[in-house]
Amino acid sequence: MKRDILWSVDLSKSTIETQKQILPTLKSFAKSWNCQIQPVFVINNRSFYMNVDTFLNLSHIDQGEFETSLFKEFNFSEEDETFKPGKLIISESFTRLGLVQSLLNYAKESKALAIACCTRTRSQFYPSFLGGFTESLLNHSQIPILSIHPEIDQKENFQSIMYTTQLEEENDSQFEKVVDLALSMNAKLKVFFNFQNVSQSLYVAPQFPSKKVYETLLENDKKVRALRQENGEKLLEQARQKGVDAELVIYEKSPLIDESILDYAKTNQIDLIAMSSKTGPVEGALLGSTGKEVLRRAQCPVWIIHES
Repeated sequence: MKRDILWSVDLSKSTIETQKQILPTLKSFAKSWNCQIQPVFVINNRSFYMNVDTFLNLSHIDQGEFETSLFKEFNFSEEDETFKPGKLIISESFTRLGLVQSLLNYAKESKALAIACCTRTRSQFYPSFLGGFTESLLNHSQIPILSIHPEIDQKENFQSIMYTTQLEEENDSQFEKVVDLALSMNAKLKVFFNFQNVSQSLYVAPQFPSKKVYETLLENDKKVRALRQENGEKLLEQARQKGVDAELVIYEKSPLIDESILDYAKTNQIDLIAMSSKTGPVEGALLGSTGKEVLRRAQCPVWIIHES
């Protein structure tokens, strides 16, 4: 079975043009992964009676009408093999999490490579990105999420990919996926680690119990930095063995991880930010402290790679 990118679309007429803007970037991923894009919309029975401005009559919608109308509204060509017929998922659940789970069940059943979302859209179904459906999707999906901002410069070719990591382990289970993508796009790979040393901690705790404690922490910082750099060099070697031009970036300008990621990405004209995230309610909170802020403010697409 050929695996696809599932594109979570919105039926609201007011968001169609916004959603179309991400198509060049979405096609670039499909080309690199040698896969197709399948538009998907999740709905429940209650939505059939909602007074919303859609391009479909929800009172008698069926799969065939959905596919036809979707191709017409998004100007898809039947000759364009990038796209496959859309999928309408009618969920039995009336809760947001239930709708998300219906999408995830289909993604798992179809062995989807990723689920793509157009960020910063406001619709009558889903009020705002990271404000409900997509936030639940981020917190519960074991399938990678592609977050694409419609107002950024859409690119068909990526020249630089930034992979954020804490370099806590020698082997990074998600790194190979990023390397493969960089190879397929012929992009340079930046392995990014934000290192918060003891001097930066002074912003949080300006006074230490003693000079000795400070010196002990400073010495420990040196050991930690050396270990993380060693782990980073091993990742670079892994990438270079596959023919990917890779560079290790140890960023020490800010103790705030999200600010560091965003600043470096903007300054160095990064085309894609890749982030690894664990799933589940506890790990979802961790994503909220850094990943969600990056998703809200990044000026390039963000690829969330979930660890199952």
